[in-house]
Amino acid sequence: MSCPGNNETSSYQSAGLGSKPSNGKETTRNLTDWGAALNMLKFMIGLGIISLPEATKHVGWLPSLLGLAVVALVTVWGIFFAVQSRIKLDEIERKKEMEQSDAPDVRALSEGVPLVNSRQEPADSGCGFFDRVVGKVFGPYAQFFFAMCIALGQFTTLVIYVIVIVQNVQSYFDPNYAHTLILVSVITVLGLFCLIPTLQGIAGLAAVGLSIYAFLFIGLLIDLCEKVHSGTLPESTVMMKPLEDSAGQWFGVSCFAFGGFPIAAVIYEELINPRSFHTVVSGVFFTVWVAYSAFALLGYFCYGAETQTLVYFNFAEGSIFRKGSAGALACILAFSFVVQAMPVFNCTARLWEQSGVSDKLGIKGAPMLTIRWSVLALTVVVAYLIPSVKVMMNTVGVVSGVLSGFVFPAFTYLVLSIRFYSWRDEYLARIRCCLVLVIGIVGAVYSCAGPEGPRL
Repeated sequence: MSCPGNNETSSYQSAGLGSKPSNGKETTRNLTDWGAALNMLKFMIGLGIISLPEATKHVGWLPSLLGLAVVALVTVWGIFFAVQSRIKLDEIERKKEMEQSDAPDVRALSEGVPLVNSRQEPADSGCGFFDRVVGKVFGPYAQFFFAMCIALGQFTTLVIYVIVIVQNVQSYFDPNYAHTLILVSVITVLGLFCLIPTLQGIAGLAAVGLSIYAFLFIGLLIDLCEKVHSGTLPESTVMMKPLEDSAGQWFGVSCFAFGGFPIAAVIYEELINPRSFHTVVSGVFFTVWVAYSAFALLGYFCYGAETQTLVYFNFAEGSIFRKGSAGALACILAFSFVVQAMPVFNCTARLWEQSGVSDKLGIKGAPMLTIRWSVLALTVVVAYLIPSVKVMMNTVGVVSGVLSGFVFPAFTYLVLSIRFYSWRDEYLARIRCCLVLVIGIVGAVYSCAGPEGPRL
């Protein structure tokens, strides 16, 4: 399928996220290992890190520390299963072509089971390479569902961005003052950013966001030192709480925080040396786990049961860390909004093309403003109806994240392994697949429907 005539692809490239292949073709590999690592760090370290202290209060500091390592490991396995599924599918199709060239009557591989949709190249939905793998293995409907999971996860991020930006700006005013005016102002600013066809420069400003989290960390460290010196550390800090009552609260935020699957799928196609992909991803996730653990434990030790969803709201009213964090983070999220929205813009543009509305209206390509402002309008409506970061993370965010990052990669690899390889050759990988599936599904159920699940 051809790219829409609205510079969406060039925008995606200039955002530093790598180019998107269209029609399943290979992209130009021009991304270094360091560039890939920095892009992943910029994509992953976001609002999740400042929500982890509050998530930790639901389980205690020890389960949080160990659990973050487990979520990171399982997420990495999901990414690797997606890559290995593509490699395995390529090997299977090459073998199939060789057998068919030698014997035209042979239907498929050694077991005589053809791949679904293997002869028809799936359309590109703008979600990286793995959606086409899903299309070849399970068919176009499964591919569409997977692409919607990716788009829905990113859309949830946009909703949370709008909620946090409005909350941060509102913190400078009286709680009952000018809420509507602030919301309209935020919509106007984000709408103007959506007019920019390419993101040259704004992506660089978004990278400054990493320094904001260092600023927050210093604020937490100072608060901890003051509480230790004055002997006012909260007594509500505990090592472990009953996990059956509140583990879902913690899992939803943790899954959201480690949601690096969309960027990893793009980076794999852009790396100059694809063999370094595993090393880059493992190194980035280890670094992120260290940062997340330090942030989660430090914030929880400072405020205990009083830790707020966005931890910097625990800073003293009027302090430099409270005022500076709210304003700086609101600006950074506004600049980053369009970068995070690009996958949603691309998926929406492709849906517009595939619907055939453009042809009926005599319009060539997808109108950029219609696509982008429609997405922004829907984002604002959802943010207005569900003005809770925790609810969005622990419901839509966790479900879409588990499906796209855990269930689809693990199940796809498992199906390919069972159909075309012996148990002896693949048993360890199949066990890991089952672990990923169990952890993801159980965590999602607890997050959405547990005793302490999110409430509107």
